Amino acid sequence: MKNRSSLAEKSSTDPVSTDVAAITAGYRGELLQGGKRMLSESVWMMAVYALALNVLTYGLFALDKRQAVRNAWRVPERHLLLAVLLGGWAGAMLAMRICRHKRKKTSFLLRFALALIVHLLIIMALFLIFSDAEYAAWWK
Repeated sequence: MKNRSSLAEKSSTDPVSTDVAAITAGYRGELLQGGKRMLSESVWMMAVYALALNVLTYGLFALDKRQAVRNAWRVPERHLLLAVLLGGWAGAMLAMRICRHKRKKTSFLLRFALALIVHLLIIMALFLIFSDAEYAAWWK
């Protein structure tokens, strides 16, 4: 990381860097004003995505339970785990509780926990990549 005081001295003596700093500051201001709208839109989009995925995951688990009771074709476990990995873990946990499905199968529960942990790590990594936090500077 460069020394901020040397950058400030350079920008105060160099007219080109002063203009660039002024333009950048104006751009940041516009970005922050528009950023609030973008942030609220992206929060809504993420909420709709999460709700839709959790409803779909719940449906997959319920369908798999129904098919298990009927001794018919089953939803592959990799599809169930993929839905969990993509973010449908809440719907999966609700379905496991309500439908009493896949609660005693230890191998599935371990893979479920692993998929949930990987999902959370992906969310954390995306947060670090897209945030401007100082502690995330090493990532960029």
